[in-house]
Parts: sequence; structure tokens; C-alpha cells
Amino acid sequence: LAKLYEKMGKDQEAEEMYRQCYERSRASLGENHPDTSDSINNLACLYYVQGDYEKALPLYEECLKIRKCELGDNHPDTLNSIDNLKKCLDELLVVR
Repeated sequence: LAKLYEKMGKDQEAEEMYRQCYERSRASLGENHPDTSDSINNLACLYYVQGDYEKALPLYEECLKIRKCELGDNHPDTLNSIDNLKKCLDELLVVR
């Protein structure tokens, strides 16, 4: 539902849904579960698309930390997190 809101341009609703997904995932699966990292990544991606790189950065960092620990360095999701973090850092360098 959050992705649908995002595609419709309803960013506020999308953010709320992404936050709820993260909170529920964290509560039911734990802080370090790969599905929890997916929820963190989704919220970070929303902020990134909005151009809010300062909000996206710590979430991308948290997601990468979880994925490296739980999935390993060479897992596709971990590699995606590395790429997301790099893109965000690149954007922050341009903005500053």
C-alpha cells in the first residue's frame, strides 16, 4: 500500500505506511531481521526520491549494517544496500 501511495504522489501517506511497516516488522521479527532491513530500506528510498538525503543516509547505513550481519557481504540485498548508500553519499556531496 505504501508503494501505491508513493506512485500516486501521496508521500505523506506513503511515509506513514512505511513507518508502520518498519515498526511492526521490528516488533514482530526483531531489529536485525532481513525483513526489518527491507522496511528500513523502503523508507530510506522514499526519502531519497524526495531529495531528503539527510534523512535517507542513516537509514541506508542501518539497513546495510543489518544486511551485512544477517545476509553476508556478497548477498544481492547487501550489495544493493552498498549501492544505495553510495548514491545517497554522492547526492549529499553534490548538495553540499
